[in-house]
Amino acid sequence: MTDSGSGHKKWYFVIGGAIAAFVAFLNSVFDLGDHIFGDGGTDVASSASAAPGTPTPPGTGVVSALPDQPAESTDPVPAGTVARRSETATAASQVGRSGPAWYDLTAYEAVSFGNGHTSVASITIGTTSFPNSIRGYYQSSASDPNDRRTWLTAGACDRLSVWVGKDAASSGTGGTGHFSVQAEGAEVAGADATLTDPPRHLDVDISGVSRLTLLDTKASRDANNAWGSPKVHCTAPPGKAR
Repeated sequence: MTDSGSGHKKWYFVIGGAIAAFVAFLNSVFDLGDHIFGDGGTDVASSASAAPGTPTPPGTGVVSALPDQPAESTDPVPAGTVARRSETATAASQVGRSGPAWYDLTAYEAVSFGNGHTSVASITIGTTSFPNSIRGYYQSSASDPNDRRTWLTAGACDRLSVWVGKDAASSGTGGTGHFSVQAEGAEVAGADATLTDPPRHLDVDISGVSRLTLLDTKASRDANNAWGSPKVHCTAPPGKAR
């Protein structure tokens, strides 16, 4: 004769085992789905923690810095201060700011001048053309300084950059020209040149100079003199704009 209590217990074990197997099956299905489709929250968190400039895998939604665009510095900044942006990032903000700059001398009025200095759009020395230049074409000497011009730099400039030589388009072919850079009327730099000489660059310290003069000398039949692209580096323009 079968014990009814024992039969009931057997059924309980069978049903319980079936339920446990079904739950295990559901868990395996969910795990398989996570493996196939991934956990979006975990990927985003790991991507966001990547260091600036570190390449990241495609599809993560994070754009890495380009090779020619360095990422911003992540150095810690003391409380109450603003982190300094990189020079490339702030280049556009420099437009319109005051400060030292290079000025074309020919764009500004002189306070004193002789008969033989004229500004030209360009001039050629040897085989090189220079824009915004000066031609010295009149007979000129130290005692009769016709080819000259003086600008009021007022101590605001620190460098003069200019190329000197003979004007390749001159009708005359001879002579040696002397090029004199003067501060307050005294020569601080000079050079000589003939028509066969290549252009020579003069880079002159003019710090604190109030009156800057460019003077060149030549005989009447000599080839004309050329000042190629004279520029001054100043904190203010070297006079009134022409």
